[in-house]
Amino acid sequence: MKVQIIYDKNQIKKELNFIKENVPHFKKNKMFFYFPFESILDNSIIDEQIKNDEKKFKIREIEKKLLDEWTKKEKTVFNLLEKYNKKNKCLDIKKRYHCFLTFYGCYGYYDYPDKIFINVNVEIDFILETIIHELIHLFVYKKANSMEYSEIENLVDSIFIKSGLKNIFTKYENQIIN
Repeated sequence: MKVQIIYDKNQIKKELNFIKENVPHFKKNKMFFYFPFESILDNSIIDEQIKNDEKKFKIREIEKKLLDEWTKKEKTVFNLLEKYNKKNKCLDIKKRYHCFLTFYGCYGYYDYPDKIFINVNVEIDFILETIIHELIHLFVYKKANSMEYSEIENLVDSIFIKSGLKNIFTKYENQIIN
């Protein structure tokens, strides 16, 4: 598998400050996000919240179901993207990616060159779409680095659609940028 799906409490904790810093961006762009912390407090409060959210979101069930569904679709996803790339030569596709599951933040975000973070607070099909969306961000990172936020999102949406992924993930919607 090219994408390793990982649930790791320590990785979640590492990302909390990043998410907190981005809450104003989420609000400004009217993005979905979940961040139940008023501030980043001591580890006991964080650990308790993560424990509660593991139960609330049934993380082990989601992890298993997501892994099963991703395994069914991964080859097709990468085949379509590689076919698109042969024609357009704009994607930098690496051999391996890490997909960290979280409860916090927006639907998804990435950390170049090979990490994506996916919020499990939605249905599995939407999580799959978000994985692909964030992967495309990584694939175009160097090309899009100097673009405005809205231009980057439009580029990612365009690749999702033009690569044929929209034919498989028919509910995919373009990003709404405010």
